[in-house]
Amino acid sequence: MLNCISCVMVLVWLASLGFARVEKRRIYIPHEARSDSLDSFRAGVCEITSPNMLFGLAEISEGTAYDMMRVFPACVHEQLRFWKAILDNAPVFIFEVRRQHLLAKQVSLTECSGRSLRGFVVPLEAGQAQRLWNSVPQDFKDQLQDRSEPIHALRLPPQYAHLCAAGIWKTIALPSSVQESGRGRGGSKSLHIDWTKLQQRHRPLPAAADAQVPAARSLNSQLALEVANYLRKYAASHLDPRNEFKEAEYREVQSLIETLTSVSDEIDPLFFQKLCRDMRGRASIRGMCDAAKQKLQNNAVWVLQVLLMADLLRDSSELSRAVSQAMRFLLPPVLRPVFEEAMADASMCMPNAGTVSRWRFLLDASFMLWRRERNANQKFLRWIMADSSTQHGRQDGDTSDEIFLDNDKLCHDFLQQHLIYDNFPVVVLGAGGSTLPMKFHAVMFAMWLESGVNQNSFCKYADEIVSGTYDLGVEFSLPKVQPIDISRLFPWMPEDSQPERPCSADPDDFEILEQMQVAVVPKQVSLNKSLGIPGLLHIIHNAASSLLTVCSKLGEQIDSLGLVCKLLAGQDCTKLLETCYTGPVGQMFHTQLQRFSFKLYEGRWGSVAFCVSEVLKLKTVLQYGWSLEKYLDGSRPQTEILKVDEALTSSFWWSALLVLDKLYGLVRSCFAWAEGCPCHSHLNWQEVDAQTRKRWSSCPLRGLRFPEVCAGDFFSMFASLQMQEALDLASTLADAVTEEERNALLRDFEIGRGHMLYVFTLKVGPFTAFPLRLGAIAHHCRSTAHDAMRSCLASTDGHPLMKQFRSEPVHSEVLQHLEGEDLANCPNLAIFLARFKFALVVERRIEGGHARIQRKGRGASYRGEAYDSLALRMTEIRQETEGKPEFLEDLSVLLDKARSPRRMVEALGLQFHPALQRETHAWSKVYRLVAYRADKWTLYRSGPPPVEISPSDMFQDPDDDSTGALQDISELEDA
Repeated sequence: MLNCISCVMVLVWLASLGFARVEKRRIYIPHEARSDSLDSFRAGVCEITSPNMLFGLAEISEGTAYDMMRVFPACVHEQLRFWKAILDNAPVFIFEVRRQHLLAKQVSLTECSGRSLRGFVVPLEAGQAQRLWNSVPQDFKDQLQDRSEPIHALRLPPQYAHLCAAGIWKTIALPSSVQESGRGRGGSKSLHIDWTKLQQRHRPLPAAADAQVPAARSLNSQLALEVANYLRKYAASHLDPRNEFKEAEYREVQSLIETLTSVSDEIDPLFFQKLCRDMRGRASIRGMCDAAKQKLQNNAVWVLQVLLMADLLRDSSELSRAVSQAMRFLLPPVLRPVFEEAMADASMCMPNAGTVSRWRFLLDASFMLWRRERNANQKFLRWIMADSSTQHGRQDGDTSDEIFLDNDKLCHDFLQQHLIYDNFPVVVLGAGGSTLPMKFHAVMFAMWLESGVNQNSFCKYADEIVSGTYDLGVEFSLPKVQPIDISRLFPWMPEDSQPERPCSADPDDFEILEQMQVAVVPKQVSLNKSLGIPGLLHIIHNAASSLLTVCSKLGEQIDSLGLVCKLLAGQDCTKLLETCYTGPVGQMFHTQLQRFSFKLYEGRWGSVAFCVSEVLKLKTVLQYGWSLEKYLDGSRPQTEILKVDEALTSSFWWSALLVLDKLYGLVRSCFAWAEGCPCHSHLNWQEVDAQTRKRWSSCPLRGLRFPEVCAGDFFSMFASLQMQEALDLASTLADAVTEEERNALLRDFEIGRGHMLYVFTLKVGPFTAFPLRLGAIAHHCRSTAHDAMRSCLASTDGHPLMKQFRSEPVHSEVLQHLEGEDLANCPNLAIFLARFKFALVVERRIEGGHARIQRKGRGASYRGEAYDSLALRMTEIRQETEGKPEFLEDLSVLLDKARSPRRMVEALGLQFHPALQRETHAWSKVYRLVAYRADKWTLYRSGPPPVEISPSDMFQDPDDDSTGALQDISELEDA
C-alpha cells in the first residue's frame, strides 16, 4: 500500500458508466446524459451510449476541488449541469487531461466475468490491462510522464468518455458522494471517487467552495440589488482610465449591473401585482371601447393570447378555471400567492364568454388585413377549392387557397417551407343561397376579404388563380361565369382613383374634346382564366355509394350484416359469451368478441365497408362457437336471432361479405392512390424506420396528382387493381360455395367493378380531354410529359391557358425542351409547369375544414360566424405566431387601428355598405353580419347580381326548350 503520493500525473483508462443507484433510485447514466447541447461539442461525431465500455487512455492531472471563483471552459459547465441534476450537494473535483489516446475499437470492461462495477474508479480484469497496453502506439507511450502499465479505469458517462478520449474535451468534472472518513449518509456507492486507486489523496475543498445560501435568503429584488452594488464597488476600485484592458472589464461589469437591475425589477412581487392590475384593465370591455381611457395597442397581444387559449378549451367559459389551474401547476411557490390574490376575482381578471365572442371577430378581421398586406407585396400562383356545408342551420362557403411562390425550386424541403395552405374566412349563405349567382358572389366576397380594399388588388388576386377544385355541383360552374363588373358585383366597394391625364398649359379645342370623350373602363373580375377540376374524392365516394344498389345479391346481405353487428356490439354479446363460449378454448375468444364495437349505418358506404372487414376478421371465431340452441337455451327464438343464425351458418353469406370486401378494397385503393404522392406511394413503407415513414406521410405533393390523372394513370391503376382482385376472388370462391352461387357472386363483382369503371369514365374521363389534358405536361415521366406537350401544341382549344401555352415566350421554350434542352434553362416553361404540378385534385383539406368546424362548435355556447371562421383558421394563426416573432407585433398594430367592429369594418372597406347606413353603435352585431354574410337579406337587398355563362357551358334541364345566346342565370332560377 502506498502511504505517500508523489506522482503529478496519473495514467488511467477512460470507460463508460452504466446504472447508478442514488438515494434508492436506479438511474441509467447513458440515457440521462443525453443532451442537445452536446451537439456543439461532438462536431459531427455520433453520440455514444454504450455502458461499461473502454474508450481510450488518458493522462490526467491531480484532482482539484471545484472553485466557484475560477473560470472553466464550457465542457466543465456542461458536466456540472448534469451532475447537479444527479447529486445536488456532492462536491465536484476537476481533472485536467494532458494527453489522450482513442482506441480503434471499444472494449468491454467485463469481457470474462459478470462482475458488478461500483464507483468512478474500477480495476480492469486480469490480463486485460496488458493486452490493451500492448495495443497503444509506442510514440504515445514515449510522451507520457509515467510509463507504467495502468490497471484502473475512470468511468464517465459514455458521451463524456468518448469526447475526452477523442481530445475534444480537455477537462473532466466528477462528483464524489462519499467523504474521506467513510461512505456517508444519503450518498451513492456507484458515484464516488476512490482516491487510493488513483494514487492521490482526498483533495481539500477551497475556502469558498462550501459557501451555502442562507436559509432565510432567496432570489429576490433586494438580493439582485445587493449584487449589483457590490459589482459597482468592485468596478470602481479597479477603474483606471489609462488601462484599456481594465476599461473593457469595466464595460463588461456595467452590462452585468444593467442585467441584474432589470432582473431585480422583473422578479419583484410588486411587478407581478402591477401586471395583474393591468390584466384587470385589459379584460374590461369598457377599457377596450373607450380609446380615451386605454388604447387597444397595449392589449392586442393579451387579446390574442386569450383567444389562442380559449381555442384549446371546449368552451370559453372555462377560461378562468383553466388559467387558475395552470397557474397553480407551473408557478413557483414564491410567486403563487401574488397571482392567487389577483385571480380571486376571476370575473375582473379574465374576460367572460361574451367578451371573448366579440373579440373573435376583431382577431379574424385583423388576420384578413394581415393577409392583404402579404398578398399585396408578393406575386403568387394560386389554386383554390370552394365548397359549402350546413353549419347550425345555414350554409358556410369556405375556400382553401394554396399559394406557391414563383421562384420555387422543386425540392421537398423547399416545398415544405413555401407551399402554403390558407383558409379563407367563412362566408355565410342563408336559406336559398345555393344558386350559382349566390355562390359566385360568396366566393368573390371571400377573395375580396383577403385580397385588398381596392379593385386593382382584387383583380390581381383573381388573375393569379390557376385552377379551382370543386365537386360536380353548383361550384363546378364557377369558372364558366363570364367577367362581371366589380361595381355590379359589389356596389359599395370604393372605386380606385383614376390617374390624371397630363395636359398642356394652353390646351386647344381638340385636346379638350378628347379629354371629355375619355370613358372610364369598368374593371371586371371572373374565374374564367382558371381550370375547373373535379374533385376525385367526391367522384370515388359517389361510385362507392351506389354499389349496393347495382349489386342486388350483395345488397340483400346488408340487413343480416346489421343484425350480426348489433348482436356483437350490443348487450347481447354478454349472453353470447356465457352460452356459446364457455369452454377453455371458447374463453380465449372473449377478448376478440368484446372488442367489437361497430354499428352499421347502411346510408354510409364507409360504415358498411368497415363492418364487413371487421366481421370477416371474426369469421373463424363465430363459426367455431355459434350455436342457436346454446344461445336460446330453451327460450323462444326471435326473428332477428333466426336471421343471424341463417347468416352465420351460411357459406353464401360469408362469401358475399368477401366479395363486398374486395369491391370496397378497390374503393380504398382508389382513395389511397388519389391522396398519395408520385414520389413515395409506390415504395415499400415497411422497409424504412418510423421517422422516415412519418416524413413520407407529410410529403408536400400528397394529393397533388393532377398531372398523373390527366395522363390517364388513374385508369391504369384501377385496371391493374381490379384484374388482381378478380383473380384472387375466383380462386377463393372455388370450393366455398356451389357453382351457381359462385357465378352469381362473380357476376355481382363484375357488375360492381363495371359500375365503378363507368362512373370513373364518365367523370374522370374529361381529365384526358382538353383543356384539362394540359395538366399532363407537368407529369414526372419525361416521355409522358413530352407526348402531352405535342398534343397540346397541335390542339385548337380556346382556353386562356391553352392559348398561353401556344404563345410566346412559353411556345419557343417548349420546342427547345422537346429537342432536349434542360428545364432549368427554360424559366418561363418551368413556371408554367408549376401551375399544374401543384394543382389540387382531392378535396381532403376543405372537407376536413367542414369537420373541424363541426367538431369545434359542437359544445360551444357562443357560436357565430367569427367562431366558425377562427375554428377554421386558428391553426394558421398559431403557426404564424410560433414561426414568426414579428407576427404578433404586426397583428397588434392592425388590431389597434380597428379596436371596435365599426372601425374594423371601415378598415376592411365595407363602410359604404347599405346595411350600415343607420347603425350608430360601434359594437352592433350588424357589422359582424356584413363582414361574413353573403345572403340576400344583407348583401342582396335587391336580389342577387346577374351572372352570365357561355352557351357551350350551359347546363340545361332536358324539359327546358330555352335556347339562344347568353342567358341570365338569375332570371332562369327566378322563373
